[in-house]
Amino acid sequence: ENEPDWSINGSDFEFNGGITIVVNGEDGNVLSDSGDMIAAFDTNGDIRGVASEDLCGTCAQAAPFGPYAGDYLFTLTVYGSSGDELSFKLYDSSEDEVITLSETVTFEPNMNIGGATSPEIFTPVVAENEPDWSINGSDFEFNGGITIVVNGEDGNVLSDSGDMIA
Repeated sequence: ENEPDWSINGSDFEFNGGITIVVNGEDGNVLSDSGDMIAAFDTNGDIRGVASEDLCGTCAQAAPFGPYAGDYLFTLTVYGSSGDELSFKLYDSSEDEVITLSETVTFEPNMNIGGATSPEIFTPVVAENEPDWSINGSDFEFNGGITIVVNGEDGNVLSDSGDMIA
């Protein structure tokens, strides 16, 4: 299991602020769900905030009303100093994976960003180096197929669904 052990002691910090977040996939549909967790990190990778049902039942739940009613929102308390740049990661429990999110926030003491009716919309990082490989089969007289499995030095399979090889 890849569930992270994200935690923070808020009393270690002088200042805090709040942000309400909904995480959407590339298709615009809500990606987060019950059992998921979100965390904020400073530029050194130190945790500056965590929200999940297990930590505080109401800081990660489906919105009870408004335009996001039924969508899973995170109400995250973040800690830091004025000007700290915060990045975010989502643990997707249904896929058992940690997903880096694209958006960043500059911390300000007592900030209050988003809300149940207007959360900040965060999205997963899209791989910048994904190749744009395409081929027109009619350009060739013959075709064939090869089945390939990519293994590491330890013999474990390295390739996964969605991987590409050429």
